[in-house]
Amino acid sequence: IASTLAMFQLPEAGILLILAIDQFLDMGRTATNVIGNSIATAVIARTEGNKDEFTEQEGIMVNNLPPANQLADNS
Repeated sequence: IASTLAMFQLPEAGILLILAIDQFLDMGRTATNVIGNSIATAVIARTEGNKDEFTEQEGIMVNNLPPANQLADNS
């Protein structure tokens, strides 16, 4: 990259500024990409009829599980 900057007669110190700022911009791009892929997956699963509906009863069953240390003691 530094040689490309020199070819266009741009200061090489500019690459440090670009790389420092791009890290934060990349976090936003990644989060947007993950959210978009998750929504697309959920929509396709629903249209194909493969989405399992989460019921309140299933949530209650998960919340009533014993603590992990008690599960380990029983085995």
